[in-house]
Amino acid sequence: MTLLEKLPKFVLITTYIGLTLVLLIIYWFFWRPVLFQLDGARNDDFKVFLTGVSIVESHGYDHVYKIDLQKNAQKEIAPSLVQIEGGLLQFNHPPMLLPLLRPILDENVQASYYRLMAVNLVVLVGCAWLSFTYLRSSGINSKGAALILVPLFLLMPLQVNLYQGQDILFVLLGLLLFLRSIQNDKKILGGIGAGLTAISPHLALIFALPWFFSKRNRFWYIVLGGAVMAAFSIMLVRFEGMIDYLAMLSGSASAEGSYFGINKFRMVNFTGFILRFWRSVPASLLSLITWGGFIGSLIGLAWLHHKNKDANGERLAWLLGFSVLIGLFFAPHLHVHGLLPIWISFLVWASNSGVHKRRGVLLIGSVLLFASLLMTPFLFIWIPLRSLGVFAVIFVAIWLYIRDFEFSQTGTA
Repeated sequence: MTLLEKLPKFVLITTYIGLTLVLLIIYWFFWRPVLFQLDGARNDDFKVFLTGVSIVESHGYDHVYKIDLQKNAQKEIAPSLVQIEGGLLQFNHPPMLLPLLRPILDENVQASYYRLMAVNLVVLVGCAWLSFTYLRSSGINSKGAALILVPLFLLMPLQVNLYQGQDILFVLLGLLLFLRSIQNDKKILGGIGAGLTAISPHLALIFALPWFFSKRNRFWYIVLGGAVMAAFSIMLVRFEGMIDYLAMLSGSASAEGSYFGINKFRMVNFTGFILRFWRSVPASLLSLITWGGFIGSLIGLAWLHHKNKDANGERLAWLLGFSVLIGLFFAPHLHVHGLLPIWISFLVWASNSGVHKRRGVLLIGSVLLFASLLMTPFLFIWIPLRSLGVFAVIFVAIWLYIRDFEFSQTGTA
């Protein structure tokens, strides 16, 4: 008898409901000013997108990644940001987003904020529908699927994305399209999903490249999706703009990237984990460790894909979920909102035939809820301790993946 089978069902139900209620209370205080006092536009992270659109309107797409222009634009849009180190919170998001942002954002800051939130909510509905249909197709009934979706909706990274107007929901949508393409064997759909993940280049690379070593026919659709997005971006900002964008990304990911509002100590990735224990680590050494971990994770995932090159169906979904977990942890740049793709990893875990029973669903839901509780800034928990709690959840998730599937196992379609 497993530990899960030994646990009284009453304990699992009580834990699930209790954590749900606690998070709902916390999120009530989190969202109340935005929904009832309409002061969400005070959010400085959202104003980064206004900065990018403002430069497009005044100087064109090809100048959007010029640091001096961003500083000048931000002085008008968000004077408070001038006080941060470097005097700028960078617009370092991909060019492909700008045509979408341009009709949504304008000089009316408050209206722009709520229009962008509405767009993100539409994307979230699409993510919810894809997740529900994936779970149902995996053999989980409607009640079980709902019990999984509730904790996913309560993920703290999702709340932060909606509040800040971040773009990671599009990455999640892309990953969900790719996951459904594995389940339905529709490679073109997977290519479209892969193209959307290019919004987060570091995660896209670590997610996409290992498929070359397992399913090359699927890999070329991934390359095609990414190439379309890259070509569209170059068409918008031209080659000089792309060079500026890549240079900005390189600066954000480097060990010296504490300027321009990038606080590496608050990151929830490998870099942040090192800094919890070694705050005085030399910048050059930290950069070496960070990129060493990133490259090492790519090599490890490539080997894992190669070992499973004959796998299909459920096993390929497992590879995707595991790759996302590893990619998030070893991404050179990752704050709490960037953890949202962990949605994919828990969704795949939930679809595993070994947890179709209600007990397993309740356990997975409780783990997700507890993870969100650790991430919330409203608990008066010392920040390093809170972050280590988040790392603990990631490590437990990785261990569960390794436990549930031996590397030598192959799935069937």
